Amino acid sequence: MLLQLILFAQIILKSFEAPDCYSDGLAFYKSGGTGYLFVSNLEQANDICSSTPYRIYRIDTINGTVQNSVNTFPRFYHGLAFDGNYLWGARDWEYIDKMTPDYTLIASYPDMGNFTFGLAYNPENGVLYVSQCQRISGTGLWVFEINPNTWTKIDSFRLDQSGLPDYGWVDCAYDTIQDVLWIHNLVNITIYAFNPATNSLVGGFTAPRSQIEGLTFDGNYLWASETTTDSIYKILVPTIIQEKNTISNSKLILNFSGSNKL
Repeated sequence: MLLQLILFAQIILKSFEAPDCYSDGLAFYKSGGTGYLFVSNLEQANDICSSTPYRIYRIDTINGTVQNSVNTFPRFYHGLAFDGNYLWGARDWEYIDKMTPDYTLIASYPDMGNFTFGLAYNPENGVLYVSQCQRISGTGLWVFEINPNTWTKIDSFRLDQSGLPDYGWVDCAYDTIQDVLWIHNLVNITIYAFNPATNSLVGGFTAPRSQIEGLTFDGNYLWASETTTDSIYKILVPTIIQEKNTISNSKLILNFSGSNKL
């Protein structure tokens, strides 16, 4: 139950300025032993800064130095994910785009629901996680597990469970160390941990800032982008204690059952 959820402490290891104002989705990318972040920018969508159109930036993880960027106008992106070969972007609330690391568009796919926001990739089983931002009237609020090679739904689980909000869910990141999916909720200002193998909420921590909208995991640490301060944070996440039988490191394509499945 939500009332029994313990919020753990996180440690901010570093922070630096985002490449532009209203930086949103994040994806970790490694090339030649060097780590980078892809950062999506929604500046024009909010009309709060200059006239720079929608962009995706690639920055280093040392101090945020911009390596390159691309103008994606009129397309705008929220969540991003990198699968080792391709960059995925949640576009215009309704589509998922597949791109090369140099932003060449390869394919566009319809999302599995509406108000798509978050993306995360699990390299252990090849699953792409797609999360919704808010619930459509009469429906649930879902995270979909997708086979990105065939664009078919493997499974799904609900976010609006155990009394959690039915809106305000933004980007997500798959933690390959703890086998949990981190997802931030703007209403509670909490980054929650879900175990996709058991469809269960297993922990969380208070977000470092109120408007965290981008998350990604680099294999060791969680990265978060925040839109009001235009900052990017490197976070040492807390250890989530789970029962041994709730984690599966060998899952590839799973068949789940239960009332919280779509």
